[in-house]
Amino acid sequence: SKTHIGRPKWEEIFNQLISGENASTANDVDVFFCGPNAMAKTLRNHCATFRFRFYEEKF
Repeated sequence: SKTHIGRPKWEEIFNQLISGENASTANDVDVFFCGPNAMAKTLRNHCATFRFRFYEEKF
């Protein structure tokens, strides 16, 4: 897998999940996250936009 520098392009990644011949529906996608609060907030907002379920763990 290729390494990408910088912040993930969540909208682009999520659009890939819901488009194409092997597309998923919002009911198929669960997002599990463990990391910094700022990134969690951004990811949570994108999940809400796409109606994906968002789960967060903190250690």
